[in-house]
Parts: sequence; C-alpha cells; structure tokens
Amino acid sequence: MTTLPCGLIFLSVTRNIPLKVACIESGKEQREIAALAKIHHTRLSQIISNRVTPNESERLRIAGVLQRSVSDLFPEVAA
Repeated sequence: MTTLPCGLIFLSVTRNIPLKVACIESGKEQREIAALAKIHHTRLSQIISNRVTPNESERLRIAGVLQRSVSDLFPEVAA
C-alpha cells in the first residue's frame, strides 16, 4: 500500500502477467474465457489478479481455452 502525494492510497496488486497477456492475445473477452473454462468471470479476474490460487482443474481448463501450456500461464506452479 502506498500513499500518493495527493493523499490517495494506492493498493498495488500483483498480477499474473503471462495469463493476462494470453487473455488479451486470445482476442476473447474475460467473460467468454471464463465461460469456456467453466468458471465464474469474477473468479477468473481474481486468478489474474493473484487474489486466489486456481486449483489444478481450473488451470487445465484455462490453459485449454487459451491454447497454452499450464506452465506458460502459471509459471509459479511449474517451479
């Protein structure tokens, strides 16, 4: 958390950059990706924002929809 000079508080959110980039490159909206992966769109948003950790099934479904490997989208799991 950082306080800006104007007094506003800025919350830094760590994102899953590889996943976010893959979503953008797919040309699909996040709601569509979530629907195809059979997860709620807010859950996908939380996964991208690293607020929740996807389970193995979710990782596999998201990777399948985006046509990427799980290790490409979730490098912390592969480590």
